[in-house]
Order: sequence, then C-alpha cells, then structure tokens
Amino acid sequence: MAKYAYRVPNGTENDRVDASDLPLHGNGTFYCTTPDCRARMYVRSPQKQSACFVSYNISEHTGGILCHIKDLFKPDDYCENLFSLDNFFTNLLTKQDRDSSPHHGSGGKGSNSKIAINTLKMLYLMCVQYREGGSYNNYPIDDILVDKYNFDKYRENGIIGNRIVACTFWKYDPNTNCIFMNCPDERLYLPGEEHKILKIHVTDDKMFEKCANKLKDKTHLHISVIGANWIPSNDNNCLAECEVVSVGKQICKGD
Repeated sequence: MAKYAYRVPNGTENDRVDASDLPLHGNGTFYCTTPDCRARMYVRSPQKQSACFVSYNISEHTGGILCHIKDLFKPDDYCENLFSLDNFFTNLLTKQDRDSSPHHGSGGKGSNSKIAINTLKMLYLMCVQYREGGSYNNYPIDDILVDKYNFDKYRENGIIGNRIVACTFWKYDPNTNCIFMNCPDERLYLPGEEHKILKIHVTDDKMFEKCANKLKDKTHLHISVIGANWIPSNDNNCLAECEVVSVGKQICKGD
C-alpha cells in the first residue's frame, strides 16, 4: 500500500496523485513512486481516510527496499493533526532509567481513539510513505529524514538539529565510546567528497556495548535509523555528530 502514486511510470511531482483525492469511481492504472520502479498500482477505498494505492502484483516492484516498507505505516492508526515534531524529539531525547523501546499503537485497548506517531520506527516509515507528498502535518519530510534521496541538501551545510538519519555501519572504537556510521546510506563506495561519516557518542560504557551490538554490521549494507540532535563535528573526517542517551528510543533498523 502507498498513499501516493504516479499517473505515468517514473513520473514527476506534477504526475503525483494522492489516493484520498481520487473520486469514488476513479478507476485506472497508476505507478509506484519509488525511483526506477514501474510497478502498476490501483486505488483502494477511494473517498475514505484509508484510501491507498495497492500493487497489482508485488513481484513487479523493482525499486528496492522502499517499495516493500511503504505499506508498514498504517495512517489510520495515527492522527496526523496530533503530531508535533518538537514533542516527539523531546520525548526521544529524554533519558530514562530503563532503556527500552517504547510501545506504539492506536489508542487504548478497546478504544477507537488515535494517537500521534510516538516511535522512531513509525516516524521513519511515515517519512518513506509520505515523502512524495512532501509533508506530514505541515512538517516537510526532507526536514525530518536525511537519507540518500535528499543527502545533497545536507552535504554542504551539514546535518544540524533534530533529524532522523538513515545510515549504515562503518566501525566502532571502544576506547572512546564512539561509533562511526556511513552517510548517506547504501553509498559506502562513493568518492570521498560525496561520502560522509557520522560520529555517535555514547557516554555510558554499558549503553555503548548495547549500542554497538545493535548497529554493527559486517556487510555495511543494512540501514539503521538514528534520531538525535545533531551538531557539527569537531572531527574533520565527520560531517556531524550526536549523543545517544537511549538505544531503545533513538535507534531502529530501517529494513
């Protein structure tokens, strides 16, 4: 499922269609918005809040992982108008006595009430699904998520402030409690001027071990998502750095 589709294969912004804007009998064939994917889509539940595009055949998708994670965020479970990016990061960056991943859901048990996005994983999945629309509750997606699709925007000016970043593991240093990540994700073999490094500080020894175990990957290919308040790095080899105070809340797998 996806919220947006193109009217033509490999379309542009002018060809983008929001499923919720289609008329009740708006039949027709649409196309996946993932770059280089030509999978055919059709609209389901038009004129409803749950309106979405669905693949004719999942095997037609050729655009990589993004095709297959767009259906993991369920818009009907969350209230877009309740979402506040400031509140989200205030909660994300608040250190807790017990470091664990927060739960997410759609209100209390037996309730039809909806909640705001409250976990890093859901925020990432929302950004992937809503990217073609450009925003979520008036927050530009490109100001929330940094990944290979918008990295050019950050290469020169750096990653500063509250952002979630999709990256891949490079190495860690137990002597300094620092972990280094490749950015942008999936671009380990880019020329040096295009490929950058992120530096992750973990001040607590026990938390560092937990963080390293969660991020390390011998293939250097699997995407991790890190939510943090990023600052310019004092290391000339790094684009930006941050501190992790909660492995459970600030780090999730992107695939």
